[in-house]
Amino acid sequence: MKRLTGQRGFTLLEVLIAVVILSIGLLGMATLMMTSVQASQGAYLRGQASLLAYDFSERTRLNHALASSADDYLLDADAQLEVDYSLGERPECGDDGCTDTEQAQLDLHQWQTMLASSIPGARANITRTDNQYSIEIIWVESSALEGVTGDSSFAVSFDL
Repeated sequence: MKRLTGQRGFTLLEVLIAVVILSIGLLGMATLMMTSVQASQGAYLRGQASLLAYDFSERTRLNHALASSADDYLLDADAQLEVDYSLGERPECGDDGCTDTEQAQLDLHQWQTMLASSIPGARANITRTDNQYSIEIIWVESSALEGVTGDSSFAVSFDL
């Protein structure tokens, strides 16, 4: 009979080191996937904010063309509107269609509804000075990697 001499458990040590290296690699992949998902979500929200801001600008331009004066639209001169989703009742237009003021209220109601459904928890600041409108949409984004939550925003200005 031959007696084994030497080291025992060397293979077990190799397997343990391989498992540690593999787990570090898998943690790195999970971190990479989480970062990718957060970046995609942030890009989606910025895209939605951009679409909504330009939708509002087009609604404003269209209604301005119908209105007898700029004051018939959503805001008084030098006024600011905080969109807080406390939507009033949707204006009901008669058989003859909407008046300019009803159309403005309907546009705002529809836009607020789209904002609330597209970017949950977002808020919008819409300001008008003379014929210059500014729209800023603000929402909260979080970064799990950095452990912080911060506001992101998209803003656009246009003239009538």
